[in-house]
Amino acid sequence: QQKGIGAATGADALSQIKQALSAIRTMYITSLEGLREQGFEPAADIEEPGIGIDTAKLAARLREAIEALPEKERALIKMHYWEGKNLLEAGAELGISKSWASRLHGQVVDRLRAVIDSG
Repeated sequence: QQKGIGAATGADALSQIKQALSAIRTMYITSLEGLREQGFEPAADIEEPGIGIDTAKLAARLREAIEALPEKERALIKMHYWEGKNLLEAGAELGISKSWASRLHGQVVDRLRAVIDSG
């Protein structure tokens, strides 16, 4: 029987929450990089100077990891985060189903998350 976050207890629940937050952070940074590619620059007046530096380092590592992805995976991520396409649209352009695009997206986010979490 599979446990959802609501059914997990103690350390299991904490681990699942950490994984979910890590995935959200990965997707946020990926989306932010997509916006930067389009010329958007977040406000420069960050209260804590170290945050900007840390984010820049993470973004650089993330860019390298995205460029190292296999072509189809890189294209899916760029279509979804850079071009704002949903997984159905991106999948259709790549000749794959929405279901497969969703699974592929999950796998890529896990790999990118590992890159971000390692630093």
